[in-house]
Amino acid sequence: MKNNKISIIIPACNEEKNIYVIYNKLRELLKQYIDYEILFIDDGSVDNTLDKIKEIKKLNSKINYIS
Repeated sequence: MKNNKISIIIPACNEEKNIYVIYNKLRELLKQYIDYEILFIDDGSVDNTLDKIKEIKKLNSKINYIS
């Protein structure tokens, strides 16, 4: 495992269908890191993008968001 911290920032606008897809891909890639965070920036979505991000945050404390 790598001991470096990595932060990934993802802008999202009306991406409810893609939030879990990107999260699952990144989670697989980031499992080699001890410390990481994924920060979603909800940029005014009018669909359920923010709700999907909040669901993921409940599952993984390394997920954060700004809306």
